[in-house]
Amino acid sequence: MSRVRSDADERGVVLVVTVVVMTVLCLFAGLAVDIGSWYVRAAEIKRATDAAALAGVVWMPELDAARSAAVAAAARNGFVNGVDDVTVSVLEVANDNRRLRVVISDGRVDQYFSRIAVSRQAITRSSEAEYVLPVPLGSPRNTFGTETLLPGTSIDENFWAAVNGWCAGRESGDDKLARYESYSSASGTTQCNNGSAASDRYDPGGYLYAINLPTGATSLALEVYDPAYNTSYPTGVPAPDRAVASGSQQVTTVFEVYDRNPTPLDLTNLPLRSTTTFTTNQNQAAYRNQWVRLATWTNPAAGQYYLRVRTEAGQLNSRAINGFGLRVFTGSTFASCTTISGAADFSASCPQVSGVYDISVYANGPNTTSDFYLAQVDPVHAGKTMRITLFDAGEGSDSLRVIDPNGNPASFRWSTACNPPTPPTGACSGSGTSLSVAGTGPQPYPGLVSTSRYNDRYLVLDIPLPANYATLYGTKRWWKIRYQAGTNPTDRTTWSVNVVGDPVHLVE
Repeated sequence: MSRVRSDADERGVVLVVTVVVMTVLCLFAGLAVDIGSWYVRAAEIKRATDAAALAGVVWMPELDAARSAAVAAAARNGFVNGVDDVTVSVLEVANDNRRLRVVISDGRVDQYFSRIAVSRQAITRSSEAEYVLPVPLGSPRNTFGTETLLPGTSIDENFWAAVNGWCAGRESGDDKLARYESYSSASGTTQCNNGSAASDRYDPGGYLYAINLPTGATSLALEVYDPAYNTSYPTGVPAPDRAVASGSQQVTTVFEVYDRNPTPLDLTNLPLRSTTTFTTNQNQAAYRNQWVRLATWTNPAAGQYYLRVRTEAGQLNSRAINGFGLRVFTGSTFASCTTISGAADFSASCPQVSGVYDISVYANGPNTTSDFYLAQVDPVHAGKTMRITLFDAGEGSDSLRVIDPNGNPASFRWSTACNPPTPPTGACSGSGTSLSVAGTGPQPYPGLVSTSRYNDRYLVLDIPLPANYATLYGTKRWWKIRYQAGTNPTDRTTWSVNVVGDPVHLVE
């Protein structure tokens, strides 16, 4: 009997142990199911915060618009603020109005088995996004394209801002406003380039300039130097305009001024303030070699203002270049200043005027070696690639170099199309710290006039930006183009600079 009783006792113990073990195993299995569910939910929340931050940041620094866009993006991803214990918070980032932080919290996460041992769970995830504006082009100053008008040779810009008339040939250097490829007048007509192929790059919108106004300004003035195209200039004075064909040429130039843009990343909604049109030889006493006021703002808000410059579409007899200069200033009178820290005329309140996307210039430095401001590249671009595109570059020069912020020639990879359809003289790609642009070569298309080596061609220069950009260059930001020539360079050209990579991206 005792043996029977012992076996029964053992079977009872095993049963109890089995129940306990199975309960624990079931609990762990339930926890595993719930934990897996939580990981999936956390990933869903993270994707939603990423999407919301990216959707909202493009509206910064307008926080209300950014918040609306971010909340709407979160809702499209299944997280509606205030519904089912979901909260969506959209926050400014201190000291950086180009960043936005989104936090989503789900306070009612599904629990299947874990509620036995674990209290109610909440999952919170956050994302931070930023946008990077196009790099400023052509000037760190409150002037642009003033050639040698500034006092003192140390701050001469060595080029005019410039636009071509509609009839001009693109081969003369204007990548957007010249309607035709050639500026030839061989057809005998004085009206336009009959027989020349039309340019597929023609853009009647012309060129856009940004005016960056710091905080604290009580006024802002925008002026243009020599805004009208003139057919002649007095001896001994700067002559920014010139014809590129015989006959009586006419160029009508339009200056459109825009008020502050609340969303600097979106330039499709610029609020037009004024339009001023200048015809050929218009009011020479008031406009030729004179500064002319385009706009004045009183108590302007800090931010980006814009100017668009274009020539009249369809204008006949317009094979000419209208050169001009720009300046902006606060207060009652102009004083030159720069945004370059450490420069003699540095000012933290200096309003900067620079090109957006691309700049169209007449580079005619007075020396055989001339430096031209190209682009301001900030440390946010460290580790990326800077791509410089030069159209119809180098005429009047022997070689081109790119000068880094420390003043040293930078190494670059360069290329040009070999099949437009005719390749240029020499190779179509290479690398180094200097690129020869001297000499002549075959024309890329039939019917062109100039035989300069890169006439009517693009040169693309790629420069890897160092990962230790901030350490290497400190507070220096500006890159330059250096023309070296046997004589003074006289290059009508169009430049653009882009940093390869998404301008809107996540930082967290």
